[in-house]
Amino acid sequence: MVGTRISDICAVAGVAYTADVERLITQAQRLGRIPDDLDPRLAATGVVAAVSSFSQAARSGWVSGSTSGLACFVGGWVVRALGAESTAHHG
Repeated sequence: MVGTRISDICAVAGVAYTADVERLITQAQRLGRIPDDLDPRLAATGVVAAVSSFSQAARSGWVSGSTSGLACFVGGWVVRALGAESTAHHG
């Protein structure tokens, strides 16, 4: 069935995306940018869930504003959730 194939692809992509975020979090921990007592897999799951939730809210019209404004907000949200130090400058 086509639906099953698409859902399988989405599931694999979701796992790959979360694994990539986990790798980036681990790397940031090694560099001292994120506290090392944070579980990287759990944190990656939270990052993916937050990005997905905000994206869905934007697509459904629940939140309004520019895509770049939402991206800046979500980026700050994630940085604070990870206890990370932000080097980004938003204007």
